[in-house]
Amino acid sequence: MINTPTTIAVVESHPFFLRGLREFLATLPKVKLVAEAKDEPEAIRRIRSHNPDIALIEYSEQQLNGLDLVARLNRCGRAPKCILMSVSNQRRHLKQAMTFGVLGYIPKNHTESELVECLDQVRRGKHFISSSFSQNLVATINDETEDLWSLTRTEKKVLMLVSNSKSSAEIAGILGTSIRTINNHRHNICKKLDIRGPNCLLRYATKYLSSERLVA
Repeated sequence: MINTPTTIAVVESHPFFLRGLREFLATLPKVKLVAEAKDEPEAIRRIRSHNPDIALIEYSEQQLNGLDLVARLNRCGRAPKCILMSVSNQRRHLKQAMTFGVLGYIPKNHTESELVECLDQVRRGKHFISSSFSQNLVATINDETEDLWSLTRTEKKVLMLVSNSKSSAEIAGILGTSIRTINNHRHNICKKLDIRGPNCLLRYATKYLSSERLVA
């Protein structure tokens, strides 16, 4: 439990979406919107001035390229934790975002509950990838990685949820089963992939998401 609110900067070029985000963030008790920007130069100035915990950034190659902004923030020194709101579900864009150190990756038309969960995970320094984008991980597992063909459908779902930093208890709740069953799935996945050590499954899933295999 934190005593101070998580400070947020929103970088969004469309007034309609910006207004919607502003109004929704105002309803969250543990969040404080401290800066808004409509383009990259304004975002750099306001983020430097307000030093937010999290930057919620539009990512559109036609409008505001959030990856360019993330790269500039990283070069500036202390950068906020970054979430990209993307109009693209292409795997190469997800790979690029992970390479730049982005922690959250959600669609621009995200649901309110998805944004809340993403903010919570990113605040704690964990990755969050929208389930609609995480399906690309499962698709890649099916299509491109021979070592993962032996995983069952449930094991693939578990691996996808692990990539979103979900605990065994959280995965059990989502899949409607017991923690013991999920731990058995995790054990079997590690055995099939021949990986060992503390947090090995999370490290594997994170590495896989940012590997060159995700480039279309």
